[in-house]
Amino acid sequence: MPACFFPPAPGLPWASWVDDAGYLWLEEYPVTPGVTGERVLNGHIFALYGVYDYWRLTADPRAVAIFDGAATSLRHYVPTALRMPEWVSRYAVGCPNAYIGYHALHIQQLLKVYEMSRTAVFAGLADLLRDDYPPPAVTGTVVFAGGTHIGYTFSATGSILEQKPLTLSRQSNANADQRIRVRGRGVYYQIHNGALAGYFVAEEPGTRVLLGAVALHTYAPQRTLLFSPGTYPGYRYGPAWTVAESRTYTFPRASAAPFDATAWVNGRLCYRITAGAYAGLWLPAVEGLNPA
Repeated sequence: MPACFFPPAPGLPWASWVDDAGYLWLEEYPVTPGVTGERVLNGHIFALYGVYDYWRLTADPRAVAIFDGAATSLRHYVPTALRMPEWVSRYAVGCPNAYIGYHALHIQQLLKVYEMSRTAVFAGLADLLRDDYPPPAVTGTVVFAGGTHIGYTFSATGSILEQKPLTLSRQSNANADQRIRVRGRGVYYQIHNGALAGYFVAEEPGTRVLLGAVALHTYAPQRTLLFSPGTYPGYRYGPAWTVAESRTYTFPRASAAPFDATAWVNGRLCYRITAGAYAGLWLPAVEGLNPA
């Protein structure tokens, strides 16, 4: 517990407390601590912004201690109690409800905490929540390879309500207006026109991909990508998101490069490299590449 922390006292206003596990919370709903244990994620982080701004204005070391304690709570609780793997994050430790709007806010807040703290774990948590439930609103072109594709409609729980096959003799395109995780099934595109209009088709690199860079995260400061020994391709894309340049290098020993963004580029998670042999290129996330 930070030395400057004062626990709630009867009859006095309060807004912070330490839970039974020893983690500091900046409480949005300051009721009796330990009884409801609300611990609202977005409220906690917004309060953390205020602590950071106070430190910038005053350089008060007590603010550093509070920031560190509250940020440590995020590191512990986001992956263990607030994240719902492959779904929307929970609103609070004491509330099982999940809201899409708050999930998107949690992601942006964690990126901001990374910017304030320069601690990569918070960018990693933002990426993890994005992977669990990516931002659904997109506008773009889905490329279908030749072959058979199945369109689906789903219930709110992910059960299949209807399906429709489509066989193509060659590559074809259609427009999409959503890229969404269907609960228990994976990421799907909602097709807006053509034979599968109104249906969802599964994202599958090489078979069905949304052109462009979607679910973009930018990082300030830049992060570091670690390379294990191996061979890795990188790509630069033209205006229509076709490959304009490719480079492949083999690393005989471990190496590293800075990156300032990640996104799903043409259906694959990629890192945007800013310096070195791959400067200006997107590297697909493959085994052997690990963000620090």
